[in-house]
Order: sequence, then C-alpha cells, then structure tokens
Amino acid sequence: MGIEYRLTLAGDIPSEALAARAMPERADRPAGIPGGPPALLGAALYESHGFYLTIVPTDRASVAAVDDDDELRMWDIGRNSMVSFDMDKFDSDEDTARAIVAMLSTVRRVLESGTEDAALTLNGDWLLLNRIDGVVRRFNRTRWWAHHDVDDLIEG
Repeated sequence: MGIEYRLTLAGDIPSEALAARAMPERADRPAGIPGGPPALLGAALYESHGFYLTIVPTDRASVAAVDDDDELRMWDIGRNSMVSFDMDKFDSDEDTARAIVAMLSTVRRVLESGTEDAALTLNGDWLLLNRIDGVVRRFNRTRWWAHHDVDDLIEG
C-alpha cells in the first residue's frame, strides 16, 4: 500500500497551467494519460522526485480531514484541481525524506504562484495545511513536520 498526498486547489485552473506551476522543468511536467480525458495529466517521477504526479480538474469536491485537535474539517468546493503525489513505501529513510522534500517543494511552488484556497492532505485522512483567504496554516501534527525535518519548507 502506498502513500498519497493530495493538494486540492479551489477554482477553474487549466491543467497545463497548473502543471507548469508545479513543475517548471518541462521534462518533469505531467502530460496527458493515454485513454484518459484531456485534462487528466500524469508523470512517473519516481527516479527524480520519488512520486507519481497526477493533476486532475473536477467540477465538485469535498475535502474531509482531521486537524490537530482530532476535529474533522470539511471543505466542500465547486470547480477545483487536485494535484496528487503517489509514493510507494520506501526501503530507506533517505528515500522517504527525498520524496517528502520534493513533494513539499512542489506544493510550495504551486502556493507561491497562485492565490487559490487550498488544502494538503495525507492519505485523505490528515490535514497537513490549508490556505484560506491567503493565509497558510499548517496542521497535523507539528510532529509530522518535525519528524520529517521539513519545518522550514512551507511557512504557516
């Protein structure tokens, strides 16, 4: 079983534009998935980043995740885009750290290059951060951020 981090962004964002924000290097950008709808983009970046990156716009989504107080936070949004980072279980802590740093660096690029409300979740259960009205708030578990030694990657 793998691990999925998902960044959900409110609004109608063209997939190609979001891909360019997420991955400025053209070689790393997700492309259309054969047989999939045109707006669904994906890229196997396991060697370079440690994850499979998927970008998909949807007409409606709900984000439900637990915050620091074990309270369920619900966010029901209309048009949105989801950026998913699918990771395998890693054999070493070094591989895990590399993938998490690469994922959070991508999340930071996306957040810094736009103003959309956003939420980052882990396995659809834990809320790691959100941005509402331009304010980024990190959640879950300060111990998650400290455990992975990524306290300084995203301010919040």
